[in-house]
Amino acid sequence: MAVASPRPWTRFLVLGIAVVQFNGCAQNPVTGKRDFVLMSPEEESELGAEAALMVEAQIGTIDAGALSTYVADLGRRLAAHSPRQDVSYSFAIVDMEEPNAFALPGGYIYVSRGLLAITNSEDELANVIAHEIGHVAALHHARQQARTAGFGLLTSPVRLVGGLVGGTIGALIEAPFAVAGYSFIAAHGRGQEREADHIAQDIAAQVGYDPTALSTFLSTLQRDTDLRMGGDVPRRVHFFDTHPSTPERVKTAMERGMKLPWTRGSTLVSGRNGFLDLLAGLLLGLNPAEGVFDDQLFRHPDMDFAMSFPDGWETVNTRMAVAAQVSDGRANITLVLDPSADAPKACADSFFAEVAKEVNIEVAETQSLEVGGLPAYRAVAAMRATSGTLYLDLTWIRHNDLVFRIVGAAPARSFDTYRVAFANAAMSFRRLDRVERESIQETRLRVAKARASENLEALSSRTKNAWSVEETAVVNALEVDAVLSGTESIKVAVPQTYEKKPATADS
Repeated sequence: MAVASPRPWTRFLVLGIAVVQFNGCAQNPVTGKRDFVLMSPEEESELGAEAALMVEAQIGTIDAGALSTYVADLGRRLAAHSPRQDVSYSFAIVDMEEPNAFALPGGYIYVSRGLLAITNSEDELANVIAHEIGHVAALHHARQQARTAGFGLLTSPVRLVGGLVGGTIGALIEAPFAVAGYSFIAAHGRGQEREADHIAQDIAAQVGYDPTALSTFLSTLQRDTDLRMGGDVPRRVHFFDTHPSTPERVKTAMERGMKLPWTRGSTLVSGRNGFLDLLAGLLLGLNPAEGVFDDQLFRHPDMDFAMSFPDGWETVNTRMAVAAQVSDGRANITLVLDPSADAPKACADSFFAEVAKEVNIEVAETQSLEVGGLPAYRAVAAMRATSGTLYLDLTWIRHNDLVFRIVGAAPARSFDTYRVAFANAAMSFRRLDRVERESIQETRLRVAKARASENLEALSSRTKNAWSVEETAVVNALEVDAVLSGTESIKVAVPQTYEKKPATADS
C-alpha cells in the first residue's frame, strides 16, 4: 500500500478491453510476412498507455537514481537497432521483488529490481531488455489478440464476491486480487519466446554485446526459480511464469549466440565491477514503504498503523490496497485510502452517493465510534444487482489526516458467517508503537570484496549477508563450493533498520 495522497484510481481497475474493429493484416517488421491482427498501431499505442498507467498504479516504478538512468540509456541504445521503429520505446524499473521483465503494447518495457539483483553484467541485461524489445517488434501482443478475438492483457480473473455487482464497485472489491496475479502482464508461448530470443541476440550482437549472455542469464534465472520453488520463499509472478522456459531454450541460446558474429562495442559501465557498483544499494525483498505482513498482521511504518486480518485468509498487499480473502473467494476484506480526507461520516456519505449511481444500495446499521482511539464511522449495507446481493461491512477511520476505508464483503447468504471476522479486522486497526516501528527492516544489495581462499560461507559471515550460501551462489553465478581468489566482487544482502521516507507529491 503506497504512501500517497488519496487519488482517483478506480478508472485503472475497470478497464474493459473490447474487441476492436477488424484491421486486417499487417506486415511483421521481423519476419516480413503479413500477420492477421485486430489492432491498429494507434490502438496499440492507446492500449499501451493505459496499461502503463496500471503498472504505475498497481506495481509502481522506482527512481533508483543512476541505475534508473542507466537502464533507460541501455534500453534506448538497444531500441535504436530494433526491427520496429514505429513505436516510442520507454524503459523503467518496477518495484517487484521477483525477477521479471515484461513489455506492454506500444513499447513500454520494464525490468524488476528482483531481476536486476540476479543479473551479473551489462551483456546479460542488454540481452534481457532486447528480448522484451523483441516482443514489441514481432507484434506479439497484437498477434495474441487476433488469436483470442479479444485482448486479455488487462482483464482480471472473475471472483465470486465482486462478480456479483460488477462495474466500478465490483472492480474496487476485486482489485487487490487481480493485481496479485499481475494479470495485465501478457504470457507468451514458447514459439514467441524463441522468436524474441533470436531478436534479442541479433540486437545485442549488432550493438556489440555478447549474444551468449542471454543463455548465462537464463541459466541463473532457472537456478533462482528452482531455489524459490524448493524453499519457503514467498513467490508471486516470476519471469518464467510469463516467459515459458525449457532447458533446451538455455542450450539453444548458447549455441545460437556462439554462431553469431559480433565485435565488442563500447559499454556504459566498466566491466562487472562497474555494473555491480550501479546495483549497490538496490532494495531487495519486500518494500517496507508499501507496508509489510508478519503472518496476518499488516504494519505500515510510513503511515503509522497496524491491522490484523483473519487467520487462514490469503493476504495481498498492492500499491492501492491491502486485502485478505477466504480460499473459495466468497468473502474478502479490503483496506484502501478513501479519496476524501473529510470526517469519517462525510466520507461514508460520499461513498454511498457514488455507489447509488451504479447499483441499488440500502444502508442499514450505522454507528459513529472510535477504533484504537481514532474517530471512525461504521455501516452495513446491501447492494442489489441482477446477478445477486452483496453485503458490505464498512468502516471509515481517520488517522494522520488520512481516512482509511475497510470493506468486508460477502454474498447475502454467507454474510453472517463472516460478520465477526469483518468486525474484528476493522476494530484491530491501530497506531504502531515505537518498538514495532523500529523493528521493521529493509534489505539492500551491497558489494563485498572477496578475500583470498575465502568461501561463500566465510564471506557471508564476515559481511552479515542475509542470503543463504545457496542464494549467494545463484545471484553471483557461482558454485556453492566456490573458493574465491580475492579479486572478486560479490553481491550480498544486508539488512538495516528501515527509515521512514519523506512524503512527496508523487509518492
